Amino acid sequence: MAYSAVVERERLAEILDLPPQLEGDELNIVVWDTKKKVGSSYGYFNKYANPDLVEYESEAWADAVVEKYVEKKYSAG
Repeated sequence: MAYSAVVERERLAEILDLPPQLEGDELNIVVWDTKKKVGSSYGYFNKYANPDLVEYESEAWADAVVEKYVEKKYSAG
C-alpha cells in the first residue's frame, strides 16, 4: 500500500535531512510499507508522467551530469 501527501517543507525538515535542491514551500512525499511486497511502482507513479518529456528520458541522466559537472566547471573558468 502506498500513500501520497503534500507536506510543508518546514515540517519535513524537522525529521529529514532535505537536500537544498528541494525548493518550495510544499513537497509531495510518497510512503509505502516495506514489509509488504509492492509490485512495480510504474502504475503508481505513472500519473505524474509528462508525456511531452518521455522522448528525452533516455538522455536525461547524461544531460544532467554534463550540465552539473562539465558546464559548471568550464563556464566558471
